[in-house]
Amino acid sequence: ARFELALLLLDQILAEYPAVWRQDVATFMNLRMERALIYQQQGRLSSAESELETLAFDAFEQLGPVHTTTLLVMNALGQIYERRGKYDLAELALLRALDGMNQTLGRDHPDAAGTRNNLAVLYESQGRLQEAEGLYLETLRQLQSQRGAMHPDTLAISNNLAYLYMVMQAYAPAERVFKEVVADWTEQFGPDHPRTLKAAKTELCPGDSNHRAQYRLRSIKRRTRPRFVQSWDVASSA
Repeated sequence: ARFELALLLLDQILAEYPAVWRQDVATFMNLRMERALIYQQQGRLSSAESELETLAFDAFEQLGPVHTTTLLVMNALGQIYERRGKYDLAELALLRALDGMNQTLGRDHPDAAGTRNNLAVLYESQGRLQEAEGLYLETLRQLQSQRGAMHPDTLAISNNLAYLYMVMQAYAPAERVFKEVVADWTEQFGPDHPRTLKAAKTELCPGDSNHRAQYRLRSIKRRTRPRFVQSWDVASSA
C-alpha cells in the first residue's frame, strides 16, 4: 500500500497527457479514476469525491453517457457518495451506471454484477434490507454460474449476503452461509489465510454485527480498462 509513490507515478503519467494521451481519452480517464480510488483507499474521501465528480463531467462530455469508462466512473462515484452518507446521490449514480451497463454490456457482464453489488451495499446502509437481499442473491446466482461457487468473487458476495442476514436477525441462514464461506475459503486458501480466519471468527458469533463491513465489495477490482492488475476488490475489491 505505497499510496504516495503510486500517486507520484500517476501524476507523472498524467502530466504527459498533451503529448501522449490525446488520442486515448478513455485510458487517460481510467488513470484519473485510479488516482481517485487511491484517495479512497487512503481515506481521503473528499478528495476522491471531488476528483470523480470532475471526471464524471469530463467523461459525459468527451465519451458520452453510455461509454464503459463513463459508467465505471459513475459506479465509483456512487460508492464514494455511499461512504460519505450521501445516499440519494449514491443511488442516482449507481442506478445510472447499472442501467447503462445493462443496456450496453448486458445484465450478466462482470461490471454490471459489481455495480449491482454496490447498489445492494447502499440499500443495506439505508435499511432497505429486502431490496439489498434481492440484489445480492441475483449477483450470487450470476457469479456461481459464470465463475463457480469457489471463485473469490462468489465467496465475497456470499459473505456480503451472510452479513446482511445478520443485520436482518436471520441468524440461521447467516450461520449456514458463513459456514459455507469458511469451508470454501479453507479449501481455496487454507485454514490460516486471513480471510478464512476472519470468516471463521465471525461465524462463531453471528449475532455480532460489528464485523459487518469487513468484506464489503466496495469496488470490484474490474473497475478500469485496461485492468491495472486489479479486479474485484473485496472491500474491490481484500
